[in-house]
Amino acid sequence: MKQWQNLYRDGPPIFDAFKIIYYQDLPDDIFSVPVPNDAKYVEKPLQIPEATVGILSDPRDGISTEGLTQQEAARKIVQTLYQAVIGQDIDRLKSLSPLCRNWGDEFLRRIIFKPDKDDRIVEILEIGPVGRTGQSPLGPIAAVPTTLRLKNGKKVRQQMIVQFRQRGDTASCVVHGPYGLPREVE
Repeated sequence: MKQWQNLYRDGPPIFDAFKIIYYQDLPDDIFSVPVPNDAKYVEKPLQIPEATVGILSDPRDGISTEGLTQQEAARKIVQTLYQAVIGQDIDRLKSLSPLCRNWGDEFLRRIIFKPDKDDRIVEILEIGPVGRTGQSPLGPIAAVPTTLRLKNGKKVRQQMIVQFRQRGDTASCVVHGPYGLPREVE
């Protein structure tokens, strides 16, 4: 198994393993981490890796944000993205979220569309207001929380990072990808 820091699998891998050994007899407390009383929770800033900025900069991708507030544009692109997932429109998905172009079509079908799985997305229930914001070299970024229904009836909340871009007189946005993992909600 090899893992690279970039999508092109360029340079030396950051992780390279040929054998993984699992010890079943580890003591239960091995993963117990004592937290000091004076520890402070510091939230990581919302950011995207520098390596993905170039892929997100193509003006042919995404949607126009002309005449829209940042909130309206974020809502529109996230809704359009999930409609592409529900409709299993691979070309639209790649246009809205250009990082998907680096993945094979079959991989996208299995991992994103999940056509034969009970945990595939079937409905957009709610797109919330922009939660966290940040900045990339292309411009502002925002995390947009979305509540979705899966085929198995469960509801999940997923946040998507939207990248806003300004190229001359043209304003647009694309979806970078998920922010964190989806979590089940009631």
